[in-house]
Amino acid sequence: MAPNHSLYFFCLIDLIFISHTAINHIYNNVHDETKHVRRRIDLYNKKMDQWCSGLPNSMRFQELNDNRARSNMNPYQASLSLHYYSARIVLNRPCFSLPKSNEETGIRAFRSHLERDSALICLRSSLAMISLLPDQPDADWAYRIAPWWTFLHFLVQATTILLLHMSVEDFKFCQTGEGSAKYTDLLAGVIAAG
Repeated sequence: MAPNHSLYFFCLIDLIFISHTAINHIYNNVHDETKHVRRRIDLYNKKMDQWCSGLPNSMRFQELNDNRARSNMNPYQASLSLHYYSARIVLNRPCFSLPKSNEETGIRAFRSHLERDSALICLRSSLAMISLLPDQPDADWAYRIAPWWTFLHFLVQATTILLLHMSVEDFKFCQTGEGSAKYTDLLAGVIAAG
């Protein structure tokens, strides 16, 4: 299908339905046990992955690594990707907190594997949102994508996550090897985006 307003609206409403359902099940049940909240976050992360993989070809988007990929996106793809990453940040924000500290060794780490993965999803989503924005302000591009207040929301949301991460950036994952190399690359991306 060719990109059009109706298809975009259908995809956006589907994403909004998933994200609002997730928010209601996670944030309205704050008195639930932490393990139940983490399971719900994991469940809705999978639903968002399914939503993303089920997009029609004309609406699919990928993480951007350069300006050429951004310029090849149609306005519908750019808008859907910003909304998608925003929803991922809201969904995974509860896991993006200060890590626990081992009093004997002084090593700081995430409380669980799921919490670490969710925090990384949150951080990667904020980096993806920042990478979608042009390096130089472009009012024409922004006007085609979303209203100014939506861009303000996306910008504040993404930079808040980056600032939170930089404020607790002194911890490292306990494991060495492939995981720590990926984290180092991610940390370099945070510093570059800041």
